[in-house]
Amino acid sequence: MEKEDILDRPIKSPPEKARFYMLFWIAGTLLVLRFVFFYMHWPYSNELLMLSGLFYELFSLLRLIYYPNKTLFQTYSYLFFIFVIPGFIFDYLHYPWAKYLLFIALVFPVLFFGQVLWDFVKRR
Repeated sequence: MEKEDILDRPIKSPPEKARFYMLFWIAGTLLVLRFVFFYMHWPYSNELLMLSGLFYELFSLLRLIYYPNKTLFQTYSYLFFIFVIPGFIFDYLHYPWAKYLLFIALVFPVLFFGQVLWDFVKRR
């Protein structure tokens, strides 16, 4: 088996569909910065939390749209995160109507497990 040195390989740019993975890394970085700002009692920690949620929302939405070969679990999990992340952020910030986003998000796990159970019963 030939050992490949990582430093000798050329750096390839990601394919067009994978470029929006940068949104995921930006969301994670903003979330870490939010916790630093929050624990250091600096201003704008809530704004960083909202930006992090926005970037992750965009990532989930683009992933849902541009990847046609998704499993059932991936489809329902992306739909779940599209509603649960703003629901948690709005609930944390005490915005009205946040609980309704969380209630809508609860529909997707019920649909997923219902569909899995239905397929199991149908096979028997």
